[in-house]
Amino acid sequence: MSTVKTTKPTLTSPKKRTVQDIKKIYVLGPQASGKTTYLSALALLLKSQNPNHKLVTVTAQSDDAIALEQDGKSQWMNQTPLLPTDLAIDPSHLPEYKFLIEVSNYLRSNPLKIILTAKDYGGEFFQDLLQYPQPPRLKSYLRDCMNAATGWIIMLPDFSLTNLDADDIDSEYQDILQILIREAKQKDILRDLRLAIVMSKCERGELWPSRWEPERDLFKVRLPKTTEFLRKPSLIPQSNVSFFALSSFGVLGHNDPRPNRYTQGNGSAVLNNRDSWLPHGLINPLYWIATGNKWKNPSF
Repeated sequence: MSTVKTTKPTLTSPKKRTVQDIKKIYVLGPQASGKTTYLSALALLLKSQNPNHKLVTVTAQSDDAIALEQDGKSQWMNQTPLLPTDLAIDPSHLPEYKFLIEVSNYLRSNPLKIILTAKDYGGEFFQDLLQYPQPPRLKSYLRDCMNAATGWIIMLPDFSLTNLDADDIDSEYQDILQILIREAKQKDILRDLRLAIVMSKCERGELWPSRWEPERDLFKVRLPKTTEFLRKPSLIPQSNVSFFALSSFGVLGHNDPRPNRYTQGNGSAVLNNRDSWLPHGLINPLYWIATGNKWKNPSF
């Protein structure tokens, strides 16, 4: 009788996921902190002169994202400022920007794909949190930004919310974040929520050669109370908080660290030289929220 030879099935490791499906990232911050310009710059990233950004492909995938890309081309890249985001009574009426972001990496055979759906809230929402009595619209906005949130990009520029001095600005930012974090804890989303704390409008030459580190050299110096508050282990898992510097306009070049922005009389800023557009740090906050890892070069 012949013997039938059987072979054990070969066990193969499951393939690593190459798509990080980010349901929602919310972009929060005070008025004129650069939230809309940041999302528009993201849509226009293929035009960037930053060599790191050659590793990235960004494709607008919603009508709102396509419109924002066109607005960027015709407005702030042509020295016409973007209009500020209106705070609608119902946050469901806000534009929703969807992008496919593909990041190449020599360690990966396939690019990392990030599906980004972002909402850009008017700065009044950020400041509403400190008002008493709180405006009726606040509850719907808080509920909206907690909905299926994977991460928040919180832009804290080092200029004033009002005409307060630096210490009062720092205290206000701390108080606002305390309210947001308390709400997230009550909604039981804090354990899985990543907070990218971003110092926006950082047209600073020191950042490009990586001589400055955002948390140490920007946040601890300019917003020490806010930084100390966010670094309390009892408040939020520390692996879920990270600090970044970002500049949608950038500097004129590696050998010319002057800001590549033109500030108009009303205080709004636009790109000065579109042929030298060198934005800083546009992708890194998104990459960190998607993967839990920072890109090796902070200018990315």
